[in-house]
Order: sequence, then structure tokens, then C-alpha cells
Amino acid sequence: MLTNLDPAAIAAALEAVADIQLRIDRQGVVTEVSVTNAELSDLRHAPWQGQAWLDIVSPEHRDKAADAVAKARRQPGTPTRVDVGHPWQGLEGGIPISYRLVCAEPEGPVFAIGVDLRAISSLRQQLVNAQQAMEQDYWATRQIENRYRRLFEMASDGFLVVDDSSGRILEANRRATELLSGQLDSIVGRAFPMGFADPSTSTVTDILARARVTGSADCEISLSHEGQAAHLTVTFIRQGNDARFLIKLSADRDPGLVAQTACDRMIESAPDAILVLDDRGSVISANNTFLEWTQTASTEQVIGRAAETWLGRSAVDMTVLLNNLRQQRFVRLYASVLRCSAGTTTDIEISAVRLTGNDVQYGLFLRDVARRVTAEHPMTQQLPRSIEQITRRVGRVPLKELVRESTDVIEALCIEAALALTKDNRASAAELLGLSRQSLYTKLRRYGIGESDGSE
Repeated sequence: MLTNLDPAAIAAALEAVADIQLRIDRQGVVTEVSVTNAELSDLRHAPWQGQAWLDIVSPEHRDKAADAVAKARRQPGTPTRVDVGHPWQGLEGGIPISYRLVCAEPEGPVFAIGVDLRAISSLRQQLVNAQQAMEQDYWATRQIENRYRRLFEMASDGFLVVDDSSGRILEANRRATELLSGQLDSIVGRAFPMGFADPSTSTVTDILARARVTGSADCEISLSHEGQAAHLTVTFIRQGNDARFLIKLSADRDPGLVAQTACDRMIESAPDAILVLDDRGSVISANNTFLEWTQTASTEQVIGRAAETWLGRSAVDMTVLLNNLRQQRFVRLYASVLRCSAGTTTDIEISAVRLTGNDVQYGLFLRDVARRVTAEHPMTQQLPRSIEQITRRVGRVPLKELVRESTDVIEALCIEAALALTKDNRASAAELLGLSRQSLYTKLRRYGIGESDGSE
């Protein structure tokens, strides 16, 4: 079909599909270079004209480049394909180009028509990188799953994973199977609750409903197998569009475990907020009072987040507290503020302790002091009564507000002193202070001192 085209049309077609064209003479020297792709501006400056064909090819490709030229001469009119790289400064591996070598006659010049393979090479490299990343992620996931499976089976307590929508057991370790069925037959796929005594079955159903709302719940139950007592702990989690119950069954509990459970219950119901942090200041656990004060729905919204999200006017507060705990075992009465989800703040005092163990942890006890009533600071008092009380507010109140309060305190104390000297004679007190009586009455109303009705 192409034989019907004239040479000019064939040349135009080659220029349209080729990126570069070379003319190689009988001695193997490149006598002409033509870059037909306007986007390959870098190749227009290639110093290839006048150089030997083999000198402009990467050393590892010279043998096949020489064979391709020889083959093109042996088979005039038949294209010979060869893919070679051209050395190029700043480009590792050079410029990859796929050539079609054609010779009209054995003793004539060889024409090399090339296509730049850099775009294809880049896509292939990206594909290889993506495949390697997927392989790494796959093996990392497999390793995590293997560790999880081993730990799951090694646990001395029973563990189950239950699907919320279907109520079926998705996973169960050997200990859970023994406790619920009394044998080693798999219970995966069976409906939950199962294996509990009749009164405990309804209790477990209620615990699941409570965990769905609060995030976690626990109770004491009886197993149908030999009437054994056990402790059930349920945690509710979401995974994408699915919801799961993580269930722990603890049987044959020793006195130490009973005492620990009682301690855990005390912490959960304590009137003060209690937090446990890791060494970086992230929350490991929080009791119900902390969730109530911060207006947080469940512990899942708190665990893993930095405590400075809720504690302190800035990150400086928690940094200072944790640095002190690292140097000494405990800190008492550390003044700070607690921020709730709505943005309001509450004055608090923090007592903290560094917990001993394999991992560094810190226990924080938060006490609300915003409405604390003392003999020297009654609730009816609107201002601090001394400079000492003002300095105790450093870290909880901005400096500008502290300065304003200091001025108000001094003014109120001077007015009270003047009233005491004049035996509550307002006119004499105003004269003693160098104020008009109207100004004195205004300040009395402002500070809530005595009766401010203007009587003398």
C-alpha cells in the first residue's frame, strides 16, 4: 500500500511518527541528525553529528548497535529494530531510544528512525515502584496478622470478635471456645450470646446495648458450662461501615484480679477526672468524669489524642508538667485549665504521678477548683482578696487580666480601710480617699462592699 506513495509523502509520514532521525554513512559515522519532535528540545543540542554511531551509544549497548547496522546492510529494505541508550549528562541510564534501521543498498547509508522511550520508561518505573510498595504493604500486613493470631491464641483469657449487624461470632480464640462450649469445636459463625446461664444471657444482651452507646461496659456473668463465674468486658468499635464488639471473658479470677476490678470501678466512678498518659503525653485511658467534663461521647474519641487538646491554656502547661514528672515522681496542685468540646474553660488543679513499669506512664488527677469555697475566699467574694491569691492564678489567667484584677483588689482594699477608719461614714471616707461621694457609691456598687444605697 505504501508503494503507491511518493517519497515526499513517505518522508512526511516518518516525520510525524518519529522523534529523531539519523543518517549513518558507510564508515559508521553519523552525518546528519534531525529531531522531528518539537517537544524534545534537549535532543536538538545533542553533539552527535560527525561522531561514530558506536561512540554515541552507551557502552553496554554498543555490541547490539553494531550488529543492528550490519544486519540492516545485509538485508536492504528490511527494517531492523534496536533499543539503545545514549549517554546524557545528569540523566542516569542515558536517553532510551528505540530505532528502526533501514538501508536502501548494501554499500549505501543506513537511516535510523528513533522513538524516545523516556515517557514509557518513566511509566514502567512507576509501575515497578507501585508493585514494590504493594508487596511491602502486603508482607507488613501479613506479619502483623501472624503476630495478632499468635497473641490471640496465647491469651489466657477468652477473646471474641462479634459482628454488630448479624450478631455472629467472627473470631474466637481457643480459651473463649473452651469457656463457652466446653469443647474445642469452633464457635465461629454461631449467634452471640451463647454459652451463658439463663439469667446471664439477658444481662449480656443489655451489656452489648450499653457498650453500643458508651463505647465499653462490663459485668459479672455465669457460664452454662459447669456454672462457672466469669467477668465479661465489651468494647464497641467501628471499622468503616461495619461495627464490631470486642469481648473479653475472664474466668477463675484470683483475689488480686478482684481487687484490681474494684479499683477500676472506683476510678470510673470517681468524682474527679482521672487520666493515664503515655510518655509522649497521649491519653491511654480516661474515666467517665473526664468524658463528662469535656463533653465527649466515648473513650474512643479521647484515647490516642494528646492531653494538651483539653488541658492547659497552651502546650506549655503540659510540657512543664511532663518535664517535672520525668525529673521527680509526682507533682501536686499544679494550676491549669480544662477546655471542653464547646470551647468553655474550667479552672482545675492537677496532681500527677509517674507510674512504674516496663513503659513510662503518668497518672493525672484533675480537680475542679472554679467554685471552691474556703474561709479566705468565700463564694460571695467577686475578687481575689490579696496579692498572694492573684499570684496563685498565674498560668490560669492572662497577664493583662491579672494586672486589672490587681488594680481592682488594691482599690477595693483601700475603700474598705477608709470605711473602717471612718466607722462606715461614707462622706468622711470619700473625703479621706479624695473622691466625690457619687464616685465612692459607684465603686461600692462595683465591688459589692457594704450597702451601696448612698446612706451616710
